Amino acid sequence: MSLRLLLLSLLACTAPALDVVGAAPYLENRYRAEWRSEVLAKVLKEIEKQTAPIVPSPGMSKIIDTQLVTLIDTSKVHMRDTLELLERTQDLHITAEPLRLFVETWTDFRDRKRHLVNLELRNYGFFVAPRDFPGPQLGYGVLEGGGAGGGGFSLYKQVTDHHSTGRVPDPQEVVGWLSDLATDAPTELRGNGNLHVMVTDEEEVAIRAALEQMQQRLLQHNRWRVSFGTLPAGQSLVTGFTTPADAHAIIPRLQTLRTLTLSAMNGQRTHSVDGRQQSLIDGLDVVNSQFDPTVTVLITGVAADLRPSIGSVFNHVAYQLSWVDPLPAGTNELTNPTRIKAGSSSTTTTTTTTPGEKSTAKDPKSDVPDKPTTTTLTTNNTTEVGDTRPGVTIPITKPVFWTWIPRGEVMLPKDRALVLATEHPAGTAVMILEVLP
Repeated sequence: MSLRLLLLSLLACTAPALDVVGAAPYLENRYRAEWRSEVLAKVLKEIEKQTAPIVPSPGMSKIIDTQLVTLIDTSKVHMRDTLELLERTQDLHITAEPLRLFVETWTDFRDRKRHLVNLELRNYGFFVAPRDFPGPQLGYGVLEGGGAGGGGFSLYKQVTDHHSTGRVPDPQEVVGWLSDLATDAPTELRGNGNLHVMVTDEEEVAIRAALEQMQQRLLQHNRWRVSFGTLPAGQSLVTGFTTPADAHAIIPRLQTLRTLTLSAMNGQRTHSVDGRQQSLIDGLDVVNSQFDPTVTVLITGVAADLRPSIGSVFNHVAYQLSWVDPLPAGTNELTNPTRIKAGSSSTTTTTTTTPGEKSTAKDPKSDVPDKPTTTTLTTNNTTEVGDTRPGVTIPITKPVFWTWIPRGEVMLPKDRALVLATEHPAGTAVMILEVLP
């Protein structure tokens, strides 16, 4: 078999056959091609002598005088075979008609076959994102955003990508993604998520298949389980990425086992809490010489805050797991602000004078009126409410907790579970994160 026929057999399954409209008997003529780096214009002139007048498409003007062709046959073959090999190797599309041979670039052929398609992206799950459900912060030191990361970064920071608000992508991101499936296709995104695009039949099939695949991914539900418990000190266990069998072998050994189950759509943030709320006085202020306490609502127990994104091999999980256990209470002393002055007492004196009266004494010689009479009234004004003198300490009893809040992002293989461990007053604290089938 010649090299030319071998190439024909290899390309037969990847390229469509020559388009023929009506009767074109010249395709059965035998012809021996012998072009060694000849420009495409010269090649087409020689073919025209053996077939029918050649009509080039507008796009041919850009390549017809510059594109070089090398095609050498060892013997004469049918003109149909020559034209098929020419269009496949030179990125052309040839249509054989009774009175003409229409030659066009593949781009011209694709654009000629395009038609307008209206894609309602909302029907495929775009721009319709479920709500996020961030969990509450456990223990002291509430972090910004109800699950923000420490160390100068925020685990669930609100940015402009489609994961920040759940699963809503930017419209231009969607248009750019679909444009890769329909190269150079005119697109226009209108209101309510309607995308108008000019595509060929093949491109439309590819785009709709990709949208349906994306819809299945966006609407995919996933379920997760997080187990919390302690092991006695000194017992060994495997941590990090482990097989589900190894993770399930640890669970029966855990003391004070608590389990949380979560369900979310792909890319949705969700949480679950098993805890206890309590109010406590966190501080004191003095307003109008009276104590004004600051009350804090504190949550203890266990919690899980996840945003999973499901992949074909890996699951990307942004997580914050919280475990807060109460310990024996401690005492925190608060000093009153020095701007507050102590309460004061004051005395008010009122003097009243009355006219003199004749003496009633028995001495007859005493005929002089008495001196004016003076009366003194004393009033005490006290402004002290509690002990608010500067420097006085007010003891406030605040609970003390053991706290463990690991957070981060992992690419978790589908056949693995994540096991975390740290020291605990009762031994070793263990957290197990796993996806449920």
